[in-house]
Amino acid sequence: MPFPSGGCQTCKLRRIKCDETQPVCGKCKKSQRTCYGMRTGPWCSVIHLENTYASGVAKRPRGPRSTRTVEPARIIAIQQLPAPNLETRAMNYFWLHHLNTFTECQDLSKTVYNDFLPIWISKQECTLLKLSGSCIALAIFSQTQRHPAAALAASLIYQKLLQATQKSLFTLSEENIELYLIASFFMGRYEGAVFNPNAMNSIYSRSRGFSHHMGALSILKLWKEQYSHLHPPTDVIRHSRQGLIRSAVLRNAKVPEWMLDGTIFGERGFDLEYHRIMIQITKIRHQVAGLLRHKKMSCRSLDELPTIIGDLEGEAVSIDNALQEWSSRFPSTWKYGQQQLPDPYPWPMRDFYTPTVCSYSSAAHASVWCNYYSTRILINSARLKILGLGQSVEIADKTGVQARSNIASMADHLASSIPFCLERFKVTLPDLSSEQPLITLNNGQDIKPYVAHLVIWPLTLAASVGGVDAVQQKWFRCELARIGRIVGYGIFESAETDQWSVNNLSFDYGPDLGEY
Repeated sequence: MPFPSGGCQTCKLRRIKCDETQPVCGKCKKSQRTCYGMRTGPWCSVIHLENTYASGVAKRPRGPRSTRTVEPARIIAIQQLPAPNLETRAMNYFWLHHLNTFTECQDLSKTVYNDFLPIWISKQECTLLKLSGSCIALAIFSQTQRHPAAALAASLIYQKLLQATQKSLFTLSEENIELYLIASFFMGRYEGAVFNPNAMNSIYSRSRGFSHHMGALSILKLWKEQYSHLHPPTDVIRHSRQGLIRSAVLRNAKVPEWMLDGTIFGERGFDLEYHRIMIQITKIRHQVAGLLRHKKMSCRSLDELPTIIGDLEGEAVSIDNALQEWSSRFPSTWKYGQQQLPDPYPWPMRDFYTPTVCSYSSAAHASVWCNYYSTRILINSARLKILGLGQSVEIADKTGVQARSNIASMADHLASSIPFCLERFKVTLPDLSSEQPLITLNNGQDIKPYVAHLVIWPLTLAASVGGVDAVQQKWFRCELARIGRIVGYGIFESAETDQWSVNNLSFDYGPDLGEY
């Protein structure tokens, strides 16, 4: 009797060799099929399903063999395979469409999201990881597929995850600290996914999202003080710090002293230098926020205000120069070219702001440039706000010409680079150098969610800060809202509405969410 081979049930039904990769095999991932996995049960073996006698379901009768008609094996096997439940469908969708990444993706563009799958594969029996993955997968599935039942299931699992985290926090150790960091960030992601600006508790939901970041901050501090000397930092540790720096930017908060040195958290090279600059930006924006709120005014009288403004403006100029110096050291392979699209279109339009677009060697390299453009927009917007403190509008306009010029230039570059990041067009180089490159538009194809993740942070900055042209900022917001619908994040879906909650970047304050 032949024995059942290894592999997932889907590959067995298709009668192809399975590579047995878990939790989703390579063949199913490539063909975008539901992978039933290497499961156990009476229906596990397709060979035995072909014959009820071989499977032991029925006893072979004594005497002459029956002449009954046997249905084709493929049909019988499919009929006896159980339909995947909602959680399995959501997890498969999440794995296939959200957890992919580019091979050349720079660490600057990665998050804790990218660290989840390798850890989950190695620790599938971990309750905390299972709840974290199921919670965010169901939440995103409910948003992208408009599935109310998945939204309810996600809410129930979220409550279980909260309880499990609270009950077991006292067991934090060197071995499981990564699991709690992942759980904290995924709970924050859940709050962002289900955010509804029209709901009564929308402000509460947003503040809860930041409260999970506060929890991650406490866990990361514990690692730094007690375990950092025991073993080198992992990807989860490094990306957690980077995520918390972004959280500080969104809240105009100051990064704590113990988090300043990125080398302790495993950062090197371009990433280390970039996040040093980002920390300087959070510091200067925190000071500006204090001046605007009249809370942490360090001057004894208004006579000292011009001196403070001058010092802050000087710091902002130094930060902008440091960003330009940082980008000047990009490898030559990261350089971009400008292309012109056919002109008879109404500009701006979906996917394209102008007919001028930038092309790069890869979307991964383009995302680094987009981070550069948006960060320069961020610091020059803060510079404009500094110049407006304690001065008349006329004087602020005159002294802020350079800052406004920088914002306009970087916003144009960002708008021209977004289409390439989202794979909205393709450039084919000609055989002869005298010929023009061939541009093929892909705007009829769906944007892949894992590709859309590359531009969420740059678009969030450009769509939020002051100083950006109103028409251009509206386009940024519309693109961010569309990306929100693709990746299943309600907080970004609301970007083109008046109720969008990310307003601290332009120093428009809602309720005080506290500081680190």
